[in-house]
Amino acid sequence: MGDKISVVVMAKNDDYGGHLIHRAKHVLTNLINEFDEVIYVDWKSEGKPLHEEFINELESTGKLICYTVTQKDIDEVMPQYSNYSIVDVVGRNIGIRRAKNDWVLVTNIDIILKNFNTSEFKDNVLYTAARREVSIDEHIRFTNTNELVSHLESRRDLYRLQQDTVINGKAVWDEGDVWSLVVACGDFQFAHKKVWYGIKGFEESLGGRGYADSNLMKKGAIYFNIEKCYVPLYHLNHTSGKNSKEGDILPVNDRMTSVNNFEKTTNSDDWGWNKHNLIQTIK
Repeated sequence: MGDKISVVVMAKNDDYGGHLIHRAKHVLTNLINEFDEVIYVDWKSEGKPLHEEFINELESTGKLICYTVTQKDIDEVMPQYSNYSIVDVVGRNIGIRRAKNDWVLVTNIDIILKNFNTSEFKDNVLYTAARREVSIDEHIRFTNTNELVSHLESRRDLYRLQQDTVINGKAVWDEGDVWSLVVACGDFQFAHKKVWYGIKGFEESLGGRGYADSNLMKKGAIYFNIEKCYVPLYHLNHTSGKNSKEGDILPVNDRMTSVNNFEKTTNSDDWGWNKHNLIQTIK
């Protein structure tokens, strides 16, 4: 299977999109079954961290490493984000920086996928892949993760595949964006550690909503290379609303600044809170 892969996922216990615990448990179980290391970063959950809702039900493999980011951590390291409900770019970077394997996949808490052979990938390329959409009605019926994964694999070609954003070198989704390659590129961003470290992960100034994943693809193109690959991934669909009491206190990142006109990273050498100790749980 080539080299080992670390997978990074971040979220919070806010029932984003509804049925979040159902999705998260399936996803983390699937990742533990498939990959060599799974890093979950919990961002400022209300009440208990998301992983604590079901961690006792997961098999003890030593593969799952959970980091808990508290309000105190944010106030101390990045007070500019103290009032933000969630900061994806920082949460993901925390995971990337602590990953122990040479290959790192960043995905989301609603993506099911199988392990894949790293020997088919180049170590100087940032890859993305298009997801397939699985309706809520379909995935909500499953309580057993292995049964869900088998069901999805058996029906692979029946699910809608997200479209390309670049055709014949021309942007067809967001004007001028020839870097994202697929719609929802953030559900699969995969590279060798030398790429992740070369681009210093996700851009930590983009703490708002939108364009951080496209920005990462642009960074990949500036410093290395980018390609679309064809790993099958399944998105457990959900509603778009946020169901927490806290509300979604997030500005929207500017597309032109974040993507089209972006030229170089402003991340420090301590990106991913490299020197900051976090609460850690291993399962």
